[in-house]
Amino acid sequence: MIRELDAVYPGYGLASNVGYRSPVHLKALKEKGPTPLHRMSFAPVWMAAAPPQELLEFMADEES
Repeated sequence: MIRELDAVYPGYGLASNVGYRSPVHLKALKEKGPTPLHRMSFAPVWMAAAPPQELLEFMADEES
């Protein structure tokens, strides 16, 4: 699933699955903001300057 979401949220290196602390991932958080996939309790996520991205339809359904 995460490999498929890598195409939806490019630039975060999701398919490589090396974690939040990878330089590519941290740069994307700063420039693009967190995705709905991100854990808001992780400091680089809640401190990201860019606003969070939109939820995908299937994610909104899960939150209801």
